[in-house]
Amino acid sequence: MAARPPVGSIPGKYRSKVPRDCAGCGKAYYPWATARSERGYCSRECMPKPSQRACATCGTWFQPWHPRRSGTGKYCSAACDPQLGRQRITPDRQCELCGKTYRPTNKVQTWCSRECYRKAHEGNIRKDGYKRRYVPSHPYANKSGQVLEHRLVIESTLGRYLEPWETVHHINGDRSDNRVENLQMRSGRHGKGIRHRCRDCGSGNVEAVPI
Repeated sequence: MAARPPVGSIPGKYRSKVPRDCAGCGKAYYPWATARSERGYCSRECMPKPSQRACATCGTWFQPWHPRRSGTGKYCSAACDPQLGRQRITPDRQCELCGKTYRPTNKVQTWCSRECYRKAHEGNIRKDGYKRRYVPSHPYANKSGQVLEHRLVIESTLGRYLEPWETVHHINGDRSDNRVENLQMRSGRHGKGIRHRCRDCGSGNVEAVPI
């Protein structure tokens, strides 16, 4: 028994007598007589998916990355994109701190990495009035690798790391004045712009004793 020809390969009662080329595979077929569109397909296999698009350059059907976003995925490949080979707006720059050549992500980027950015800004006065330094190897450094400068000054004088419960007080109340003679190490929190001294002799050598 001979195999039955595929639907649309021969003219029928409800099909047009004029053959048409399939937009998918290119084979000739007989479309339905009621078909109004000049672009048709011989079978479901040749029909594109609802999210597929035709390339604006070569006309090939392809699956875009974001089919629901309008204006994206106009070209099927890099060879069909006319703007792919254009020059970048921001050329390569040289880091002002380490001198390394890097590719900036915007027009205002000046440093090649976060590490160079933190090193370039260490010692600057922050909003809270304190100075910080970039010491990522410090055991009590924050997430950005920074440590308060006045604590580093006391630690270099004592030759050890300060404990979390040990604080440093600025005698004159200026948080940016980190001279050794202006710093006092204390236990726990302390007031702002005040220090404890003896009322009789004026000495600051006082200690807390149990009652």
